[in-house]
Amino acid sequence: MKLYLIRHGESAANFEKRFSFFEEPITQKGIDQAKKVGEYLKGIHFDKVYSSDMERAIATARIALPGKEPEQDPMLREIATGDLAGKPIDACLDQYGLSLRRDRLIRDFTSYGGENEQAVMARSRVFLAKMEEHADETVAAFTHGGFICATLEALFGVNIVTSRTLLCDNGMVAVFECSDACWKLHSWNANGMNR
Repeated sequence: MKLYLIRHGESAANFEKRFSFFEEPITQKGIDQAKKVGEYLKGIHFDKVYSSDMERAIATARIALPGKEPEQDPMLREIATGDLAGKPIDACLDQYGLSLRRDRLIRDFTSYGGENEQAVMARSRVFLAKMEEHADETVAAFTHGGFICATLEALFGVNIVTSRTLLCDNGMVAVFECSDACWKLHSWNANGMNR
């Protein structure tokens, strides 16, 4: 099977540099990114389309693949940031100092009532197991940067945050392939110019 994980277009929280978990609309730039994703995916037949149940992912899916209403799956949600959600990142860093810098680096928001990387990886593993049932199908899943990063770590042990060499941009596409429960990464952070 082939799985296209797509990060939603830029949201208002992305633009305003706020911790995001709640519902957020996508910006005009996010709409443009979703259209670019649509161009990148044009001509690919998707047997199934999923999205997070958060509006920014649903909107990106609807723009990128018009006429293919996504099945909403809460497993695809962004990492929960608890009490930090909606607050400006810089103000929170000023308030919590080094502890938040460390927690953000290791993606652990449990001190603030949120999730950690392991919880998102567990959700990712459940979703990937579901994908393995699709055998020879091609699936698109519109999701969030935190989920895509956790998937990469769950499958290959690569921590994207600490590596700082891989980008997970808004509107990016990561393509994974699975055969006999063996996963491989086909492409990362595709920009719409190649497949």
